[in-house]
Amino acid sequence: MSSCVTCLPLATLAALALATPAMAHSDHTGFTDPDFVEAPHIVDCTLENGNAAQCQEFTVAYQPEGLEIGPFCPATLDDTGGLWDWDGENAGRYRLDRAFFEMLADLGYRFYDEDGKVHSVDIRTEQPTVAHACLTASPDDSVTITMRLPIAPVMADSPSDLGTVAKVGVALDGVPIFADAPSVLDRDHLPALDDCGGHIDPGGMPPGFDEAAAQLGVTADALMQALEAAGGPGADLAEVAEALDPDEAALRAALPAPPSP
Repeated sequence: MSSCVTCLPLATLAALALATPAMAHSDHTGFTDPDFVEAPHIVDCTLENGNAAQCQEFTVAYQPEGLEIGPFCPATLDDTGGLWDWDGENAGRYRLDRAFFEMLADLGYRFYDEDGKVHSVDIRTEQPTVAHACLTASPDDSVTITMRLPIAPVMADSPSDLGTVAKVGVALDGVPIFADAPSVLDRDHLPALDDCGGHIDPGGMPPGFDEAAAQLGVTADALMQALEAAGGPGADLAEVAEALDPDEAALRAALPAPPSP
């Protein structure tokens, strides 16, 4: 489970708090009953500026116990789904319902068929076969997420713009917080968000991903962001290779095989 925008007290950002001068050290005891799969412990780590440091490392379940999520994609135009922050003409935050999808159709983005059935795809197990689809992902309770928070954070010399689905922080219940989801204007498809602005992330970093990044001479974050920018699941690897500057054949050889449906 990941959240793209903040909502409700559970989504208070621990890592954003770490970015303020008022909080000088990370402390896992501030979390609100997270589902720790592995107890927090201290590890050596490297900050983005290249400095050696120590971090709190902890692993959480993909979704905190008892956390209710959804709705996401509506089945038909007569149903009501989650939310979307539309950034095209008539920009704003919208409920995924008939009025919104008919507005998009008028703008050239049709997400439903002649019978009013919304084109919905479980992106974890299949790829869209239509020009515009509402994307959701089925739960996979075998997924865990390992995160690191620096014990003594260092202020950046200057601010940097967040990229699409860039890492922002972690909520006090252990849910990771990411930047904006990919825009329909860029990707054609719509990754539906629920009422708290979150959704199940079908991507993550599969086993072998860190090793692949190291083999290519880039960070795992840089590799993931390049894949997301090139289309996410089913990304154009030629575009990824051009962005990161490795040989495309080396990129294909290094990437781990995708998980079986």
